[in-house]
Amino acid sequence: MKTAAVAKRSLPRSALALAPVWRRRLTLVLAVLIALASAYWFWFRDSSFARVHDVYVTGVDGPQARAIRAALEEAGLDMSTLHVRADDLRSAVADYPVVRSISAEGRFPHKLTIDVDLNLPVAVLRTPSGRRPVAADGLLLSDVPITNLPVLTAKAMLPEKRITNGRAFDLVRVVALAPEPLRTRIKSVSFRAGVGLVAQLRTGPELRFGDTTRLPAKWTAAARVLAAAAARGASYLDLRLPERPAAGGLPTTSVLPLAPAGEAAAGAAATPAPTATTAAGSTPSGTPTGALANAQPQVQTSPQPLTQP
Repeated sequence: MKTAAVAKRSLPRSALALAPVWRRRLTLVLAVLIALASAYWFWFRDSSFARVHDVYVTGVDGPQARAIRAALEEAGLDMSTLHVRADDLRSAVADYPVVRSISAEGRFPHKLTIDVDLNLPVAVLRTPSGRRPVAADGLLLSDVPITNLPVLTAKAMLPEKRITNGRAFDLVRVVALAPEPLRTRIKSVSFRAGVGLVAQLRTGPELRFGDTTRLPAKWTAAARVLAAAAARGASYLDLRLPERPAAGGLPTTSVLPLAPAGEAAAGAAATPAPTATTAAGSTPSGTPTGALANAQPQVQTSPQPLTQP
């Protein structure tokens, strides 16, 4: 105790007198910072200095794109770039079930960017309970315009919100896994006794998938056969074995001895890669010709009844 008292008496009086001064100054600085933070929170962030003037909406497509974009722009113009209210944006498009999620970012002083993640319908399910647009993940959509979508025919009654199994879900998978250039050409998908899954193109042959195994490989095989000149005019494509796709229903006079996909016929001279064409003779939009022309289909002279593998 004596040592502490001696040390205190030995300090200069000026040092002891400065401590309260610094405490007052620190208190003043903190008060100013709190006042500035309050001004920012309650005034500046919602003031005209940060008011949104330009709204950019990305990721919107489909038949309801214009209405969704207009609703988001109207809601965004009522915000500031420092105070983006995501809940208000979601409420603005609550009547559009195709909107899966929304993210927004304000850029000071006046720009707001809104990115929309959509769950667009890929087909229309036709069942005894009615017709419902359906997304690629099986979500059933309400109040969505039906425009030029593939029709999927199923006999089972539909659940209220989402299909996750059964034949209806298998039909959706066929469409969802199709390459985009071919998906837009699908007219309908259904089950056929003794054949399995069958997709009918709008212009071209029907595609016989059999079961639901290896659907991506079967779609790749379909694209290759449709790109082969020798398969023009075929009434159907048998894709049950994607390594050996076959084009059936061709006249006997048009049949050429072709090897399985990717192989040359024994003893036959190499032929140049054919131009990518559809079975109806038109070039499929967006289909890469180089990759699809490598495989040659087998050709059958007439349709043969197929059995489930």
